[in-house]
Amino acid sequence: VARRVENCAHMKWGLGFAAVFAAVLLQWWGFSKPGLWLRDRLCWIDDLSPGDGAVIQLREAEQAVRLTGKTSWLARDVEVAATKVDGLQAVAVSDLQWIAARRALGGFEVELPLQRGWNHLLARCRWWDQRATYTQRVGLGEVFIVAGQSNAAGWSESLFLGSSDDVRLGTLTNGGLAWRNADDPQMLFGGGSVWPLVGQELSASTGLPVGFINVAEGGSSIREWQKGGRLYARLLQALQATQPYYVRAILWAQGESDSDLTSEQYADYLSALIEEINADLQSGEYPVPWVVARSSYSKGAVFDGPRDGVDEVVRSGFAQPGPDTDSLGPEYREADNLHFNAVGTRAAADVWAKVLIEHFYSEQR
Repeated sequence: VARRVENCAHMKWGLGFAAVFAAVLLQWWGFSKPGLWLRDRLCWIDDLSPGDGAVIQLREAEQAVRLTGKTSWLARDVEVAATKVDGLQAVAVSDLQWIAARRALGGFEVELPLQRGWNHLLARCRWWDQRATYTQRVGLGEVFIVAGQSNAAGWSESLFLGSSDDVRLGTLTNGGLAWRNADDPQMLFGGGSVWPLVGQELSASTGLPVGFINVAEGGSSIREWQKGGRLYARLLQALQATQPYYVRAILWAQGESDSDLTSEQYADYLSALIEEINADLQSGEYPVPWVVARSSYSKGAVFDGPRDGVDEVVRSGFAQPGPDTDSLGPEYREADNLHFNAVGTRAAADVWAKVLIEHFYSEQR
């Protein structure tokens, strides 16, 4: 009896496998269409990269961007297309320029031309006479990495929240970058920052989406950003996640924790950081500039070591000069007389935006 039960169980498994195998063959051999339950499991697209709301550094008015994703092995005719849409309008599917994707091991990839500004990206696969279509937005715009300590990370008691999706924040994940609106806080345990305001100014000036990737950490010393440390690795990871077009610049605002350093010591540390990152990055035709602020103000005092060290790095040609936020005194600071208050955050954002426009966008004005 036990043997008969066992044989029946084996027979059920065999019949089940045969039924699924037969259903798959039906799709490929053109017999009667299998049920919708099988369609939904065998025709799908997932893990599109770049992700929804991502910003890619603009290098050309139209540039080919590598799109990757996952799909079921049995989904047919995986294709992608992109289009610009102003406002809400109807787009005829037949008018889109669909490009066939290359398939490999349950995934696909394709080079897709995108235009400056926001693009609507579509991907689809076919099941018999039906197509599953997926859509998301990807922008060709301006991307910056923010590094340094608390005033770079954002520590104001006032959060800055925007009404536009044109300013984005990229957050490091195991698979690359996840993008969201750049509303404060920029990071866990953070506060209000200058970056939503800076992004708003830059977007208005350029007409492009602006993205920030903020890897700053409150209280960090420049010593902790040297090669071999955790913060160096995080900065390098952020840069590598933006390949192959990288970013417009790295924005550095740090020095409050290093009042004990001489100008020579601070300049040596900052120059070494820039040199090591450039060497590890090997960004080729897109070298990444650094814009470094004078940022040493703490409890009513400023410190010549970090300030003069920044100046020395700029004179040496390693970086471009950023704003002098040390000029924003006690009336611009929170009760701790260190971090920017709401008024100080707006003032610091204004000088940051002016510097960046002068460095990178003055010819557009």
